[in-house]
Amino acid sequence: MLTKFGAIITDGRGKVGSFYIGKNHYGTYLAEWVVPANPQTTFQQARRAQMSFLTSNWASLNDDQRNLWIAETANYPRTNSIGNTYYLTGQTLYITLNLNLWLCGQVFIDVPGTKVNPPSAGRFTMVATASIAELLITFDDGITGAETFWVAYLTDGLSPGINYVSTKYRSAYVQAADGFTSVDITAAWLALYPTPIPGRKVFCKIIVYDATCGNSSIEWSASSIIG
Repeated sequence: MLTKFGAIITDGRGKVGSFYIGKNHYGTYLAEWVVPANPQTTFQQARRAQMSFLTSNWASLNDDQRNLWIAETANYPRTNSIGNTYYLTGQTLYITLNLNLWLCGQVFIDVPGTKVNPPSAGRFTMVATASIAELLITFDDGITGAETFWVAYLTDGLSPGINYVSTKYRSAYVQAADGFTSVDITAAWLALYPTPIPGRKVFCKIIVYDATCGNSSIEWSASSIIG
C-alpha cells in the first residue's frame, strides 16, 4: 500500500487485507478487492510473450548496455497515485519502452535512444453509431511527426453513468502520424466489440508514441453515446 505522511497519514492507495483503497473524481473510496478478469485475448497473450522475452533478454545485454538503461531512468520520472515522484529500474524502463515500440510495430532496441517527447493527440471527438456500424474520430488538429505513431484504446459500450474507465481500455488501432483530422476506426472497433448497443457509452483514449525511443505522450480521451 502507498501512503503519504503528514501530521498523520494523509493519503493512501492499494490493497489492505481484503479491501482496496482507491480514488476517483468523487474522492477516496474503500472497496472489497476482487480478482480481476483475465480474458486471455490474443493481444494479451502476445504482449505477455514479448514481456517474457524482454525480461529474459535483459540478462543477455552487456554491462555497458545495462548501465546505459540504468542511467536513462533519470530522464523518465514518474508520479505515483498519491503524487510522489519515483523512477523505474533500468530493466523496467528497457521493458516499458520496448513494449511501446512493439505496439507500434517497431524493432526492439538494446540501448536507449535519445529521448523524444512526441506530440500529444490534443482534443478530439468521436461519433459511434450502431445502426450503420461506424466509429469516427475527428481531431481538432491532425497528429504529425516523423517516426511517430498514435494508438487508440477503446472500451466496450458501458452504462452512460460510468465515468471511471481506466481499467476497461483495450488497444484497438495503430496509425502512423499522417496529419489526417478524420479517421474511420470502425473495423478496429467491431473487431474488439462486434455488437455495439445503442444508448451505451463508448470511451476512447489516444496516446502518441515516438518510434525511435519508445517514449509516449500524455493521453487524451473522449466518449460517445452509441447512436
